[in-house]
Amino acid sequence: MKKIILIILTFGISNIFAQINFTYADHLALGVENSFTTGEFYKNILGLKELQNPTPNQRWFDFGDKFELHLVEGVFMSKKIKENHIGLTVSNMENIMDLLKEKNVYFESWNGKKNSFEKRWDGVKQIYFQDPEGNWIEINEK
Repeated sequence: MKKIILIILTFGISNIFAQINFTYADHLALGVENSFTTGEFYKNILGLKELQNPTPNQRWFDFGDKFELHLVEGVFMSKKIKENHIGLTVSNMENIMDLLKEKNVYFESWNGKKNSFEKRWDGVKQIYFQDPEGNWIEINEK
């Protein structure tokens, strides 16, 4: 009986999500300890445009295509793992690698090889680095 109820609930919930027509992804909220320092990284290293936001201890940035990054001070995870990351796509991996080297930002492949990209199973190049609070960022070239 429990299995039948679980099956009904699973298909019922997935059916609800199938009926939702999301227009686009709006933002990623990232809990940080210091929104100023972390915000300066996204602004000055990654070159993101800062958006106006009157909320104290928050900084918002524009990723493009209506997608924003919201840095929210006060709530953050103490353990930062690479599997939890922001993924951004660029048209030229070499340019971003040169920029990160110029700005002295350590980056690595998925397997931890310094200053190197790795090709994913589908041929996509990837590198990973961290913001000042240890949040992982993936840059990929498709």
